[in-house]
Amino acid sequence: MKCWQIEKLFLLYMDDELSSKLREQIQSHLNQCKKCELNFSAFRSFISSSSTDDTVSAPQFLWEKLYHRIERHENRRGQFPGFLEFLPRVVAAAAIVIIMVAAFMLGVYLGDYPITLSENIEDPTVVTKLAEETLIDSFDDFPPLSLGDLYLSLKNE
Repeated sequence: MKCWQIEKLFLLYMDDELSSKLREQIQSHLNQCKKCELNFSAFRSFISSSSTDDTVSAPQFLWEKLYHRIERHENRRGQFPGFLEFLPRVVAAAAIVIIMVAAFMLGVYLGDYPITLSENIEDPTVVTKLAEETLIDSFDDFPPLSLGDLYLSLKNE
């Protein structure tokens, strides 16, 4: 095994959670490789120094503050049953939808649509008006001997 593989297994090796075959491989590598042996001893001393049984408890005022918050939360829970808890979110979502619909309707109202469904698109005056208002040059005549020119000549015959 390589050194980096051994180092990944240090904690499992210390906790005796490896198979006997893998444990023997790690032990033989540690006996042969001084670098890994030093790393393992440093790892073991770090783990043993950080796993003391000293417990740290929170100060009393912190526990009291936590209890008061829990009580306040539980007392407040009954004030807004069901739907009323989510009312501000529902109102905000409805306001967004209303604003979007109003913006769409305003755009339709203010938009300048030159052709309505009742106008005839094949009328040359409507096409000219549309080309002038939209600044589109695609309504120009087709080049001679193009497919568009051929189609129009066959259609007009």
